[in-house]
Amino acid sequence: MNEETIILKMRSEDIDYFSKIIEACNHLGIVSTLDTSSGLVSILATPDTRQEIEKIINHLEIPIQMVDCETNPIGYSEEKIP
Repeated sequence: MNEETIILKMRSEDIDYFSKIIEACNHLGIVSTLDTSSGLVSILATPDTRQEIEKIINHLEIPIQMVDCETNPIGYSEEKIP
């Protein structure tokens, strides 16, 4: 089984809500908080679950940014989420 890591940035107050949504959806991935103050989160997913996770991210009514780890390998941006 190959694993994929998805890095996201969101408001720190939304991290717990987001984690519970992903856990409630048949444990599509494992959510880990990388940096609470900046709202940086990672999701450990499989190739089979990545598309489903992306659909959920796109339908949530909280601001979330996907961080491109190839152009930003440390997965961090100073940009604030509204």
